[in-house]
Amino acid sequence: MKPGAEDMHGGKELARVVRGLCLRCQGQSWRLVLDCVETACPLHAVRTREEDAGLGAAVRAFCLACAGSEEDVATCSAHVPFRGQRPCPAYAHRLARVGGGVQRIRLLPGLSVPDGGAGSNRRESVGQSVDGESRPASNPHSV
Repeated sequence: MKPGAEDMHGGKELARVVRGLCLRCQGQSWRLVLDCVETACPLHAVRTREEDAGLGAAVRAFCLACAGSEEDVATCSAHVPFRGQRPCPAYAHRLARVGGGVQRIRLLPGLSVPDGGAGSNRRESVGQSVDGESRPASNPHSV
C-alpha cells in the first residue's frame, strides 16, 4: 500500500477521485479546476481537499446529480469504458456504505473459519454465514 493511503474507501482515495472528476470536467487543467465557477456542482466546495474527511457524501451527491435518481446510481454502468472515455473514478464510491462492515460469505465445502479463539478452526456448513445465521444453500454451479 502506498504511504498516505489507508484503503480503498479511506485515506486519500476519495480526494484522488474528486481530483480526477474535476480534471475530466476541466479538460485536465488543474488551473481551471482551481478557478472553477460551477458552484452548483457537489464537488466544487471539496475539489482541493487533500484528505477524505467528508468527501464520501460529496462523491455520492455528484453521482446522484450525474445519474438522476438513486435507482440509476445503483445500476450505473460508468465502470465500463465508453467511446474512448475511461471508466468513471467515482463508480466504486457511488453507494453509501451500509451496516457495520460485516462481510457475509458462503463457505465452500471443506474450508473452515476460525471462531475467534487462538488457533481454533471451527468448521461451518455451507448454509451458514460467518456470524452463524442460517442462510439458504445455493447451488454454486447454477447460473
